[in-house]
Amino acid sequence: MASFPRKKHVVCMASDFFYPNVGGVEEHIFQLSQCLISCGHKIIILTHSYGDRVGVRYLTNGLKVYYLPIQPFYNQSVLPTFITSLPLLRNVLLREGVTIVHGHSAFSTIAHETMNLGRALGLKVIKENTVLRANVEPEKVSVIPNALDTLMFKPDLSKRPTDKINVIILSRLQYRKGVDLQPPVIKHICKKYPQVNFIIGGDGPKRSLLEEVRDYLGIERVQLLGALPHSEVHKVLVLGHIFLNTSLTEAFCIAICEAVCSGLQVVSTCVGGIPEVLPPHLIYLAEPTSSSLIEHLEKAIEREMDGTRCDPMRMHEEMRNIYTWSDIAVRTEKVYDAVSEDNLSSCLADRAKRYRRCGFLAGTFMIFLISLQSLLLKICDWKWPIENIDIVPDYHADSFLATENNFKNCSTSLHCIPKKSKKKKNKKLKKN
Repeated sequence: MASFPRKKHVVCMASDFFYPNVGGVEEHIFQLSQCLISCGHKIIILTHSYGDRVGVRYLTNGLKVYYLPIQPFYNQSVLPTFITSLPLLRNVLLREGVTIVHGHSAFSTIAHETMNLGRALGLKVIKENTVLRANVEPEKVSVIPNALDTLMFKPDLSKRPTDKINVIILSRLQYRKGVDLQPPVIKHICKKYPQVNFIIGGDGPKRSLLEEVRDYLGIERVQLLGALPHSEVHKVLVLGHIFLNTSLTEAFCIAICEAVCSGLQVVSTCVGGIPEVLPPHLIYLAEPTSSSLIEHLEKAIEREMDGTRCDPMRMHEEMRNIYTWSDIAVRTEKVYDAVSEDNLSSCLADRAKRYRRCGFLAGTFMIFLISLQSLLLKICDWKWPIENIDIVPDYHADSFLATENNFKNCSTSLHCIPKKSKKKKNKKLKKN
């Protein structure tokens, strides 16, 4: 049977959270983009500026990132304005020939604004982690997990202390991550088990709570490492025996997968999609309360002390084929293919009908916003006509390398010209 070439998609990944910021969302966007590029799709990323990182940057395999000149307002998210960034976003989407807008993180302003604009421009839109919040119809939902590179997270028992038990916590130090639950847990465990210490990586607005605990118990019992680049995560994990996750809301939590893959026991709150991520024998699920976390953390400590815990290498082997990036890319491609065939109308009247389902207040407000958005798009079409916008050529690694080599050869040949011959040529030019 003849095989037909897959349809190439031009995808815009939109999110407030991307490199140089570090976290699960950032890692997911980068790794998924790399896999999709290797499958032949064109991927660009839209995010806000990070310090002096403004403009267009290229990452591995020609991954193009637009760092828009918009400053973050709070917690790495920009101020929701809905309309002020419209001309800039429109220009990027049209120049790149985007066909699908893929928004990442329910807490990202840029993701929501780009998706909404994409719908107004008639593009296909994919949302992440918004099923319950946005009341999306179940038949329109595809569940795709996160993934990890198991080669980067191997157990290394030589790094662990044999006379102590280290509990590792790695997350953003903010309310959503349940940082308020951690101080009573840490104080109770440290008081009951003198051989148990805590190593905490991450930064955020709740850091002061943990600093108070550290000052109370001493730096030898509680270490605060601050923000860590993803390349340093494994180095911290292999120092520990148990990983503690206290999130109050979580779609997947790749951190617990990285911990299990590195051979750590995992104690986590039973929220969001976490109960579906790992097999029951690889995780202790607790209620999002300090007392429940203490109870399950004590079980993990006791198993660590009496030697009845799962073998770290066995845990790593079990995780090797559960979540792979190649599988995630294939499943995401299927969603892109399906959404490309969707005939959902982008007409203002039809969009207004859909927003009426949000209720009287929210629906009326959103109808006003999309009406204003439609008016601004008409103004943009008049001031910057689509036919006058230059289309960006696709990045081709082979042609780029060939151009670079030609430039090097050209530079080399110029440097090889003797100085005398250069002078003679210059004299001839002057005479002419």
